[in-house]
Amino acid sequence: GIAITDHDCCQSFPHVFGEVTSYNKGLKKKAQAKIDDLKKSLEEIKDSGNQEGIAEMEKMIAEAEEEKKNIRFFKAGYGSEIEMCESYLNVCFNATDEKIEGNTFVVFDTETTGFNPGLGDSIIEIGGVKIHNGEVVDRFDELINPGHPIDEAITRVTDISDDDVKDADNEENVTKRFKEWIGSLPLVAHNARFDKNMLDMAYYKYGLGKLENPIIDTLMLSRVINRDLKKHSLKALGKFYGIDTGEATDDDEETVNESGYNGIILDPEIGEAFKSIKIDGEEVLKVEKEEYYDIDITTEERVKKYRNIYHLDTLHKASKTELINLEIEVNDGITLIDFDSEVKLHPAENGIDIKYMDSFGEKNLTLIVYVGQHHGADVDSENTGYIFNKMLSQIKGIDKLSDLNDLGYLEEVSFKNNQKLLDHIGELSTIKNYVVKRDENVEIKEDEDYPFAKYGNTEYLWKFPWCKDNWLQMYENIPGKTFKEHIANIYDNGK
Repeated sequence: GIAITDHDCCQSFPHVFGEVTSYNKGLKKKAQAKIDDLKKSLEEIKDSGNQEGIAEMEKMIAEAEEEKKNIRFFKAGYGSEIEMCESYLNVCFNATDEKIEGNTFVVFDTETTGFNPGLGDSIIEIGGVKIHNGEVVDRFDELINPGHPIDEAITRVTDISDDDVKDADNEENVTKRFKEWIGSLPLVAHNARFDKNMLDMAYYKYGLGKLENPIIDTLMLSRVINRDLKKHSLKALGKFYGIDTGEATDDDEETVNESGYNGIILDPEIGEAFKSIKIDGEEVLKVEKEEYYDIDITTEERVKKYRNIYHLDTLHKASKTELINLEIEVNDGITLIDFDSEVKLHPAENGIDIKYMDSFGEKNLTLIVYVGQHHGADVDSENTGYIFNKMLSQIKGIDKLSDLNDLGYLEEVSFKNNQKLLDHIGELSTIKNYVVKRDENVEIKEDEDYPFAKYGNTEYLWKFPWCKDNWLQMYENIPGKTFKEHIANIYDNGK
Protein backbone atom coordinates (compact mmCIF):
# COMPACT_ATOMS: atom_id res chain seq x y z
CA GLY A 1 0.00 0.00 0.00
CA ILE A 2 0.89 3.65 -0.13
CA ALA A 3 -0.07 6.70 1.92
CA ILE A 4 -0.24 9.93 -0.02
CA THR A 5 -1.14 13.61 0.31
CA ASP A 6 -2.05 16.01 -2.49
CA HIS A 7 -1.59 19.64 -3.41
CA ASP A 8 -3.38 21.90 -5.87
CA CYS A 9 -2.43 21.09 -9.50
CA CYS A 10 -0.30 18.06 -8.60
CA GLN A 11 -3.27 15.74 -9.13
CA SER A 12 -1.62 12.96 -7.12
CA PHE A 13 -4.95 11.65 -5.79
CA PRO A 14 -6.51 10.97 -9.21
CA HIS A 15 -3.23 9.66 -10.64
CA VAL A 16 -2.67 7.27 -7.75
CA PHE A 17 -6.32 6.21 -7.83
CA GLY A 18 -6.02 5.43 -11.53
CA GLU A 19 -2.80 3.46 -11.12
CA VAL A 20 -4.04 1.51 -8.10
CA THR A 21 -7.38 0.73 -9.75
CA SER A 22 -5.63 -0.45 -12.91
CA TYR A 23 -3.21 -2.62 -10.93
CA ASN A 24 -6.01 -4.22 -8.89
CA LYS A 25 -8.05 -4.86 -12.03
CA GLY A 26 -4.99 -6.67 -13.38
CA LEU A 27 -4.90 -8.90 -10.29
CA LYS A 28 -8.56 -9.80 -10.76
CA LYS A 29 -8.09 -10.51 -14.46
CA LYS A 30 -5.06 -12.70 -13.76
CA ALA A 31 -6.99 -14.65 -11.13
CA GLN A 32 -9.98 -15.07 -13.46
CA ALA A 33 -7.72 -16.16 -16.33
CA LYS A 34 -6.31 -18.91 -14.10
CA ILE A 35 -9.86 -20.09 -13.27
CA ASP A 36 -10.85 -20.03 -16.95
CA ASP A 37 -7.79 -22.09 -17.93
CA LEU A 38 -8.54 -24.66 -15.25
CA LYS A 39 -12.16 -24.92 -16.33
CA LYS A 40 -11.04 -25.44 -19.91
CA SER A 41 -8.71 -28.20 -18.78
CA LEU A 42 -11.57 -29.74 -16.79
CA GLU A 43 -13.71 -29.99 -19.92
CA GLU A 44 -10.86 -31.75 -21.73
CA ILE A 45 -10.42 -34.22 -18.85
CA LYS A 46 -14.16 -34.90 -18.74
CA ASP A 47 -13.98 -36.08 -22.36
CA SER A 48 -11.37 -38.66 -21.32
CA GLY A 49 -13.52 -39.98 -18.47
CA ASN A 50 -10.64 -39.75 -15.93
CA GLN A 51 -12.64 -39.45 -12.69
CA GLU A 52 -9.56 -39.00 -10.50
CA GLY A 53 -8.31 -36.23 -12.76
CA ILE A 54 -11.75 -34.62 -12.76
CA ALA A 55 -11.87 -34.57 -8.96
CA GLU A 56 -8.36 -33.12 -8.74
CA MET A 57 -9.16 -30.43 -11.31
CA GLU A 58 -12.40 -29.46 -9.53
CA LYS A 59 -10.38 -29.11 -6.33
CA MET A 60 -7.87 -26.84 -8.09
CA ILE A 61 -10.73 -24.73 -9.49
CA ALA A 62 -12.25 -24.33 -6.02
CA GLU A 63 -8.85 -23.27 -4.65
CA ALA A 64 -8.39 -20.77 -7.50
CA GLU A 65 -11.83 -19.28 -6.88
CA GLU A 66 -11.02 -18.98 -3.19
CA GLU A 67 -7.74 -17.26 -4.09
CA LYS A 68 -9.70 -14.77 -6.19
CA LYS A 69 -12.01 -14.01 -3.27
CA ASN A 70 -9.01 -13.36 -1.01
CA ILE A 71 -6.83 -11.30 -3.35
CA ARG A 72 -4.69 -8.87 -1.37
CA PHE A 73 -5.39 -5.70 -3.30
CA PHE A 74 -2.96 -2.80 -3.30
CA LYS A 75 -4.37 -0.02 -1.13
CA ALA A 76 -3.94 3.75 -1.17
CA GLY A 77 -4.42 5.76 2.00
CA TYR A 78 -5.47 9.27 0.97
CA GLY A 79 -4.31 11.91 3.42
CA SER A 80 -4.96 15.63 3.44
CA GLU A 81 -5.49 17.58 0.24
CA ILE A 82 -3.89 20.98 0.71
CA GLU A 83 -5.01 23.87 -1.43
CA MET A 84 -4.91 27.64 -1.23
CA CYS A 85 -7.90 29.19 -2.97
CA GLU A 86 -9.54 32.54 -3.45
CA SER A 87 -12.80 33.41 -1.74
CA TYR A 88 -14.55 33.44 -5.12
CA LEU A 89 -14.62 31.14 -8.14
CA ASN A 90 -13.85 32.15 -11.71
CA VAL A 91 -15.89 30.63 -14.47
CA CYS A 92 -14.55 33.47 -16.62
CA PHE A 93 -11.23 35.25 -16.02
CA ASN A 94 -10.90 38.84 -17.22
CA ALA A 95 -14.67 38.92 -17.70
CA THR A 96 -16.19 41.71 -19.78
CA ASP A 97 -19.72 42.65 -20.79
CA GLU A 98 -19.26 41.15 -24.26
CA LYS A 99 -22.30 39.29 -25.58
CA ILE A 100 -22.15 35.48 -25.62
CA GLU A 101 -24.63 34.89 -28.43
CA GLY A 102 -23.12 35.40 -31.88
CA ASN A 103 -19.58 35.78 -30.52
CA THR A 104 -16.51 33.97 -31.87
CA PHE A 105 -14.64 31.95 -29.25
CA VAL A 106 -11.08 30.65 -29.35
CA VAL A 107 -10.92 27.26 -27.66
CA PHE A 108 -7.29 26.42 -26.90
CA ASP A 109 -4.99 24.05 -25.06
CA THR A 110 -1.29 23.92 -24.26
CA GLU A 111 1.17 21.07 -23.75
CA THR A 112 4.13 21.89 -21.55
CA THR A 113 7.42 20.60 -20.14
CA GLY A 114 5.93 20.67 -16.62
CA PHE A 115 3.53 22.39 -14.25
CA ASN A 116 5.57 25.40 -13.05
CA PRO A 117 6.07 28.22 -15.57
CA GLY A 118 7.72 30.33 -12.88
CA LEU A 119 10.39 27.65 -12.34
CA GLY A 120 11.44 27.22 -15.94
CA ASP A 121 8.73 25.04 -17.47
CA SER A 122 7.58 26.17 -20.90
CA ILE A 123 5.04 25.46 -23.65
CA ILE A 124 5.83 22.78 -26.27
CA GLU A 125 2.55 22.93 -28.20
CA ILE A 126 -0.32 25.38 -28.61
CA GLY A 127 -3.49 24.21 -30.29
CA GLY A 128 -6.70 26.12 -30.84
CA VAL A 129 -9.91 26.37 -32.83
CA LYS A 130 -12.11 29.36 -33.53
CA ILE A 131 -15.80 28.58 -33.09
CA HIS A 132 -18.63 30.75 -34.41
CA ASN A 133 -22.28 29.73 -34.13
CA GLY A 134 -21.25 26.19 -33.23
CA GLU A 135 -18.95 25.69 -36.24
CA VAL A 136 -15.14 25.49 -36.36
CA VAL A 137 -14.09 28.34 -38.68
CA ASP A 138 -10.30 28.31 -38.20
CA ARG A 139 -7.54 26.25 -36.55
CA PHE A 140 -4.12 26.92 -35.02
CA ASP A 141 -1.57 24.28 -34.05
CA GLU A 142 2.17 24.63 -33.61
CA LEU A 143 4.82 22.57 -31.85
CA ILE A 144 7.54 24.45 -29.96
CA ASN A 145 11.19 23.60 -29.44
CA PRO A 146 11.91 24.25 -25.74
CA GLY A 147 15.66 24.46 -26.34
CA HIS A 148 16.42 21.44 -24.17
CA PRO A 149 15.56 17.70 -24.07
CA ILE A 150 11.96 16.87 -23.18
CA ASP A 151 11.63 14.66 -20.11
CA GLU A 152 10.57 11.07 -20.88
CA ALA A 153 7.63 11.37 -18.48
CA ILE A 154 6.33 14.38 -20.43
CA THR A 155 6.73 12.51 -23.71
CA ARG A 156 4.70 9.60 -22.32
CA VAL A 157 1.87 11.98 -21.40
CA THR A 158 1.91 14.31 -24.43
CA ASP A 159 3.34 11.99 -27.11
CA ILE A 160 5.68 14.86 -28.02
CA SER A 161 9.34 13.84 -28.33
CA ASP A 162 12.61 15.65 -29.00
CA ASP A 163 12.44 14.42 -32.59
CA ASP A 164 8.98 15.98 -33.03
CA VAL A 165 10.18 19.46 -32.04
CA LYS A 166 13.72 19.48 -33.43
CA ASP A 167 12.70 21.66 -36.39
CA ALA A 168 9.96 23.60 -34.54
CA ASP A 169 10.14 27.32 -33.78
CA ASN A 170 10.83 28.70 -30.28
CA GLU A 171 8.26 29.64 -27.65
CA GLU A 172 8.61 33.39 -28.21
CA ASN A 173 7.78 33.32 -31.93
CA VAL A 174 4.94 30.82 -31.63
CA THR A 175 3.41 32.77 -28.73
CA LYS A 176 3.57 35.97 -30.79
CA ARG A 177 1.80 34.26 -33.70
CA PHE A 178 -0.84 32.84 -31.36
CA LYS A 179 -1.36 36.28 -29.79
CA GLU A 180 -1.91 37.78 -33.23
CA TRP A 181 -4.25 34.91 -34.23
CA ILE A 182 -6.53 35.28 -31.19
CA GLY A 183 -6.65 39.07 -31.24
CA SER A 184 -9.06 40.26 -28.55
CA LEU A 185 -11.45 37.31 -28.88
CA PRO A 186 -12.67 35.52 -25.73
CA LEU A 187 -10.76 32.31 -24.98
CA VAL A 188 -12.03 28.96 -23.69
CA ALA A 189 -10.00 26.19 -22.03
CA HIS A 190 -10.54 23.17 -19.80
CA ASN A 191 -8.90 23.80 -16.42
CA ALA A 192 -8.16 27.26 -17.78
CA ARG A 193 -6.12 28.39 -14.78
CA PHE A 194 -3.23 26.14 -15.85
CA ASP A 195 -3.18 27.25 -19.51
CA LYS A 196 -3.68 30.88 -18.45
CA ASN A 197 -0.66 30.66 -16.13
CA MET A 198 1.50 29.27 -18.95
CA LEU A 199 0.43 32.02 -21.36
CA ASP A 200 0.75 34.71 -18.68
CA MET A 201 4.38 33.71 -18.12
CA ALA A 202 5.11 33.54 -21.87
CA TYR A 203 3.64 37.03 -22.34
CA TYR A 204 5.75 38.28 -19.43
CA LYS A 205 9.01 36.66 -20.61
CA TYR A 206 8.77 38.09 -24.11
CA GLY A 207 7.40 41.55 -23.29
CA LEU A 208 4.01 40.98 -24.90
CA GLY A 209 2.04 42.90 -22.27
CA LYS A 210 -0.73 41.28 -20.24
CA LEU A 211 -3.08 38.56 -21.42
CA GLU A 212 -6.34 40.49 -21.09
CA ASN A 213 -8.66 38.32 -23.20
CA PRO A 214 -11.62 36.89 -21.28
CA ILE A 215 -10.97 33.18 -20.58
CA ILE A 216 -13.85 30.79 -19.87
CA ASP A 217 -13.01 27.69 -17.82
CA THR A 218 -15.15 24.72 -18.96
CA LEU A 219 -14.04 22.74 -15.90
CA MET A 220 -15.54 25.26 -13.49
CA LEU A 221 -18.52 25.89 -15.78
CA SER A 222 -19.32 22.18 -15.70
CA ARG A 223 -19.11 22.10 -11.91
CA VAL A 224 -21.82 24.73 -11.78
CA ILE A 225 -24.19 23.53 -14.50
CA ASN A 226 -23.69 19.76 -14.40
CA ARG A 227 -24.58 19.21 -10.78
CA ASP A 228 -25.42 15.55 -11.36
CA LEU A 229 -21.89 14.62 -12.52
CA LYS A 230 -19.31 13.29 -10.07
CA LYS A 231 -16.37 13.99 -12.39
CA HIS A 232 -15.74 16.94 -14.68
CA SER A 233 -12.58 15.85 -16.51
CA LEU A 234 -12.45 16.15 -20.29
CA LYS A 235 -12.87 12.40 -20.53
CA ALA A 236 -15.91 12.39 -18.21
CA LEU A 237 -17.54 15.30 -20.05
CA GLY A 238 -16.85 13.66 -23.39
CA LYS A 239 -18.65 10.55 -22.21
CA PHE A 240 -21.54 12.66 -20.82
CA TYR A 241 -22.00 14.62 -24.05
CA GLY A 242 -21.33 11.67 -26.38
CA ILE A 243 -18.02 13.04 -27.70
CA ASP A 244 -15.01 10.77 -28.31
CA THR A 245 -12.09 12.52 -26.58
CA GLY A 246 -9.52 9.98 -27.74
CA GLU A 247 -8.98 8.56 -24.28
CA ALA A 248 -10.16 5.11 -23.24
CA THR A 249 -12.96 5.08 -20.69
CA ASP A 250 -12.78 3.11 -17.44
CA ASP A 251 -14.80 0.43 -19.24
CA ASP A 252 -12.79 -0.11 -22.40
CA GLU A 253 -15.28 -2.73 -23.53
CA GLU A 254 -17.81 0.01 -24.27
CA THR A 255 -15.82 1.04 -27.35
CA VAL A 256 -15.60 -2.52 -28.65
CA ASN A 257 -18.61 -4.49 -29.85
CA GLU A 258 -19.38 -8.03 -28.72
CA SER A 259 -17.29 -9.62 -31.47
CA GLY A 260 -14.18 -7.70 -30.42
CA TYR A 261 -14.20 -5.17 -33.29
CA ASN A 262 -13.49 -1.52 -32.58
CA GLY A 263 -16.38 0.25 -34.24
CA ILE A 264 -20.04 -0.27 -35.10
CA ILE A 265 -22.18 -3.02 -36.61
CA LEU A 266 -23.80 -1.92 -39.87
CA ASP A 267 -27.34 -2.55 -40.99
CA PRO A 268 -27.13 -5.53 -43.41
CA GLU A 269 -28.69 -3.49 -46.23
CA ILE A 270 -25.81 -1.00 -45.95
CA GLY A 271 -23.09 -3.61 -45.43
CA GLU A 272 -24.20 -5.63 -48.48
CA ALA A 273 -23.65 -2.61 -50.73
CA PHE A 274 -19.87 -2.74 -50.28
CA LYS A 275 -17.20 -5.28 -51.18
CA SER A 276 -14.32 -3.44 -49.53
CA ILE A 277 -13.57 -0.15 -47.76
CA LYS A 278 -9.89 0.66 -47.25
CA ILE A 279 -8.33 3.70 -45.61
CA ASP A 280 -4.65 4.10 -46.50
CA GLY A 281 -4.67 0.45 -47.52
CA GLU A 282 -6.19 -0.79 -44.26
CA GLU A 283 -9.50 -2.66 -44.52
CA VAL A 284 -12.12 -1.19 -42.15
CA LEU A 285 -15.11 -3.22 -43.37
CA LYS A 286 -14.93 -6.62 -41.66
CA VAL A 287 -17.41 -9.38 -42.52
CA GLU A 288 -18.11 -12.12 -40.00
CA LYS A 289 -20.24 -15.20 -40.67
CA GLU A 290 -22.70 -15.86 -37.87
CA GLU A 291 -24.39 -19.20 -37.33
CA TYR A 292 -28.05 -19.23 -36.35
CA TYR A 293 -31.05 -21.58 -36.41
CA ASP A 294 -34.38 -21.08 -38.19
CA ILE A 295 -37.49 -23.07 -39.09
CA ASP A 296 -37.63 -24.42 -42.65
CA ILE A 297 -41.07 -23.39 -43.95
CA THR A 298 -41.36 -26.49 -46.16
CA THR A 299 -40.31 -29.18 -43.67
CA GLU A 300 -41.05 -27.18 -40.49
CA GLU A 301 -37.78 -28.49 -39.13
CA ARG A 302 -35.14 -26.53 -37.26
CA VAL A 303 -32.19 -25.94 -39.60
CA LYS A 304 -28.78 -24.32 -39.28
CA LYS A 305 -28.23 -21.19 -41.38
CA TYR A 306 -25.56 -18.50 -41.80
CA ARG A 307 -25.70 -14.72 -42.20
CA ASN A 308 -23.13 -11.97 -42.59
CA ILE A 309 -22.41 -9.48 -39.82
CA TYR A 310 -20.79 -6.29 -41.14
CA HIS A 311 -18.39 -4.47 -38.81
CA LEU A 312 -17.14 -0.95 -39.64
CA ASP A 313 -13.99 -0.16 -37.66
CA THR A 314 -13.08 3.25 -36.31
CA LEU A 315 -9.58 3.99 -37.57
CA HIS A 316 -7.08 5.89 -35.41
CA LYS A 317 -4.36 7.88 -37.17
CA ALA A 318 -1.25 9.49 -35.76
CA SER A 319 -1.27 13.06 -34.53
CA LYS A 320 -0.92 15.73 -37.28
CA THR A 321 -2.22 13.36 -40.00
CA GLU A 322 -3.79 15.71 -42.56
CA LEU A 323 -4.76 13.46 -45.48
CA ILE A 324 -6.00 9.92 -46.09
CA ASN A 325 -6.66 7.87 -49.21
CA LEU A 326 -9.92 5.93 -49.62
CA GLU A 327 -10.33 2.80 -51.76
CA ILE A 328 -13.94 1.61 -52.04
CA GLU A 329 -15.33 -1.31 -54.01
CA VAL A 330 -19.10 -1.66 -54.32
CA ASN A 331 -21.32 -4.55 -55.36
CA ASP A 332 -23.41 -4.73 -58.53
CA GLY A 333 -26.23 -2.21 -58.70
CA ILE A 334 -24.44 0.29 -56.41
CA THR A 335 -23.06 3.64 -57.63
CA LEU A 336 -20.87 6.00 -55.59
CA ILE A 337 -21.91 9.67 -55.70
CA ASP A 338 -19.32 12.52 -55.85
CA PHE A 339 -16.64 10.18 -54.49
CA ASP A 340 -13.22 11.69 -53.78
CA SER A 341 -10.46 9.27 -52.84
CA GLU A 342 -8.42 11.94 -51.02
CA VAL A 343 -9.92 13.29 -47.79
CA LYS A 344 -8.53 16.11 -45.64
CA LEU A 345 -8.59 15.56 -41.88
CA HIS A 346 -8.61 17.71 -38.77
CA PRO A 347 -7.60 16.75 -35.20
CA ALA A 348 -9.92 14.51 -33.13
CA GLU A 349 -12.96 12.78 -34.63
CA ASN A 350 -13.63 13.05 -38.38
CA GLY A 351 -16.92 11.87 -39.87
CA ILE A 352 -16.47 11.06 -43.58
CA ASP A 353 -19.75 10.72 -45.48
CA ILE A 354 -19.81 8.22 -48.36
CA LYS A 355 -22.85 8.81 -50.55
CA TYR A 356 -24.09 6.05 -52.83
CA MET A 357 -27.12 5.06 -54.89
CA ASP A 358 -28.93 1.72 -54.87
CA SER A 359 -32.24 0.64 -56.40
CA PHE A 360 -34.15 2.42 -53.62
CA GLY A 361 -32.42 5.78 -53.98
CA GLU A 362 -29.61 7.79 -52.42
CA LYS A 363 -28.06 6.58 -49.15
CA ASN A 364 -25.16 7.50 -46.87
CA LEU A 365 -22.47 5.69 -44.90
CA THR A 366 -20.28 7.56 -42.39
CA LEU A 367 -16.69 6.44 -41.80
CA ILE A 368 -15.02 7.53 -38.56
CA VAL A 369 -11.32 8.43 -38.49
CA TYR A 370 -9.80 9.72 -35.25
CA VAL A 371 -6.63 11.82 -35.54
CA GLY A 372 -4.25 12.19 -32.60
CA GLN A 373 -4.82 11.31 -28.97
CA HIS A 374 -5.89 12.79 -25.67
CA HIS A 375 -3.22 15.19 -24.31
CA GLY A 376 -2.46 16.53 -27.77
CA ALA A 377 -3.19 20.28 -27.72
CA ASP A 378 -4.78 20.12 -31.17
CA VAL A 379 -7.05 17.20 -30.17
CA ASP A 380 -8.00 18.52 -26.73
CA SER A 381 -8.80 22.02 -27.99
CA GLU A 382 -11.02 20.54 -30.72
CA ASN A 383 -12.88 18.32 -28.25
CA THR A 384 -13.18 21.10 -25.67
CA GLY A 385 -14.77 23.17 -28.44
CA TYR A 386 -17.38 20.47 -29.09
CA ILE A 387 -18.08 20.23 -25.35
CA PHE A 388 -18.33 24.03 -25.01
CA ASN A 389 -20.93 24.09 -27.80
CA LYS A 390 -23.05 21.65 -25.76
CA MET A 391 -22.63 23.80 -22.65
CA LEU A 392 -23.81 26.93 -24.44
CA SER A 393 -27.19 25.29 -25.01
CA GLN A 394 -27.40 24.53 -21.27
CA ILE A 395 -26.85 28.17 -20.31
CA LYS A 396 -29.10 29.73 -22.93
CA GLY A 397 -30.38 32.90 -21.31
CA ILE A 398 -27.00 34.01 -19.98
CA ASP A 399 -26.38 37.22 -21.91
CA LYS A 400 -22.88 38.52 -21.14
CA LEU A 401 -19.50 36.98 -20.31
CA SER A 402 -19.54 38.75 -16.94
CA ASP A 403 -22.81 36.96 -16.08
CA LEU A 404 -20.86 33.68 -15.99
CA ASN A 405 -19.30 34.75 -12.70
CA ASP A 406 -22.70 35.31 -11.11
CA LEU A 407 -22.77 31.71 -9.96
CA GLY A 408 -26.21 31.87 -8.40
CA TYR A 409 -27.74 33.20 -11.63
CA LEU A 410 -25.74 30.72 -13.70
CA GLU A 411 -26.99 27.82 -11.61
CA GLU A 412 -30.58 29.12 -11.79
CA VAL A 413 -30.48 29.28 -15.60
CA SER A 414 -28.95 25.82 -15.91
CA PHE A 415 -31.67 24.33 -13.66
CA LYS A 416 -34.45 26.04 -15.61
CA ASN A 417 -33.01 24.72 -18.88
CA ASN A 418 -32.84 21.12 -17.63
CA GLN A 419 -35.97 19.47 -16.24
CA LYS A 420 -33.95 16.42 -15.16
CA LEU A 421 -31.84 18.58 -12.83
CA LEU A 422 -34.90 20.52 -11.69
CA ASP A 423 -36.62 17.31 -10.61
CA HIS A 424 -33.74 16.65 -8.18
CA ILE A 425 -32.96 20.20 -7.15
CA GLY A 426 -33.05 19.38 -3.44
CA GLU A 427 -30.16 16.93 -3.83
CA LEU A 428 -28.20 18.85 -6.49
CA SER A 429 -28.47 22.54 -5.59
CA THR A 430 -25.45 24.21 -4.03
CA ILE A 431 -27.64 25.12 -1.04
CA LYS A 432 -28.64 21.49 -0.44
CA ASN A 433 -26.93 21.52 3.00
CA TYR A 434 -29.15 24.40 4.09
CA VAL A 435 -32.55 22.94 3.23
CA VAL A 436 -34.71 20.11 4.47
CA LYS A 437 -37.63 18.38 2.79
CA ARG A 438 -41.03 19.55 3.96
CA ASP A 439 -43.10 16.93 5.73
CA GLU A 440 -46.06 15.93 3.56
CA ASN A 441 -48.41 16.61 6.48
CA VAL A 442 -47.24 20.22 6.75
CA GLU A 443 -49.46 22.57 4.77
CA ILE A 444 -48.07 24.98 2.19
CA LYS A 445 -48.17 28.55 3.51
CA GLU A 446 -48.58 31.57 1.27
CA ASP A 447 -46.26 33.72 3.37
CA GLU A 448 -43.53 31.03 3.69
CA ASP A 449 -40.16 31.81 2.07
CA TYR A 450 -39.49 28.52 0.28
CA PRO A 451 -35.87 28.05 -0.93
CA PHE A 452 -36.87 26.92 -4.43
CA ALA A 453 -40.04 28.98 -4.87
CA LYS A 454 -38.67 30.64 -8.02
CA TYR A 455 -38.72 27.20 -9.66
CA GLY A 456 -42.32 26.59 -8.55
CA ASN A 457 -41.09 24.10 -5.94
CA THR A 458 -42.46 24.17 -2.38
CA GLU A 459 -41.19 20.76 -1.31
CA TYR A 460 -38.26 22.16 0.72
CA LEU A 461 -37.84 24.48 3.72
CA TRP A 462 -34.82 26.31 5.11
CA LYS A 463 -33.12 24.13 7.72
CA PHE A 464 -32.61 27.09 10.07
CA PRO A 465 -34.10 30.62 9.90
CA TRP A 466 -30.69 32.21 9.30
CA CYS A 467 -29.84 29.93 6.35
CA LYS A 468 -31.72 31.97 3.75
CA ASP A 469 -29.41 34.95 4.34
CA ASN A 470 -26.12 33.22 5.14
CA TRP A 471 -25.60 30.33 2.75
CA LEU A 472 -22.38 29.71 0.89
CA GLN A 473 -22.35 28.10 -2.54
CA MET A 474 -20.11 25.05 -2.75
CA TYR A 475 -18.83 23.84 -6.12
CA GLU A 476 -15.99 21.52 -5.12
CA ASN A 477 -16.39 17.89 -4.09
CA ILE A 478 -16.48 18.28 -0.31
CA PRO A 479 -15.90 14.99 1.59
CA GLY A 480 -19.03 13.79 3.38
CA LYS A 481 -19.30 14.81 7.03
CA THR A 482 -20.86 12.94 9.90
CA PHE A 483 -22.68 15.93 11.35
CA LYS A 484 -26.42 15.54 11.80
CA GLU A 485 -27.59 19.14 11.89
CA HIS A 486 -24.40 20.94 10.87
CA ILE A 487 -23.48 21.82 7.29
CA ALA A 488 -20.16 21.34 5.52
CA ASN A 489 -18.80 24.74 6.56
CA ILE A 490 -17.74 26.42 9.80
CA TYR A 491 -19.63 29.48 10.97
CA ASP A 492 -18.83 31.93 13.75
CA ASN A 493 -20.53 31.42 17.10
CA GLY A 494 -22.99 34.21 16.45
CA LYS A 495 -24.71 32.07 13.83
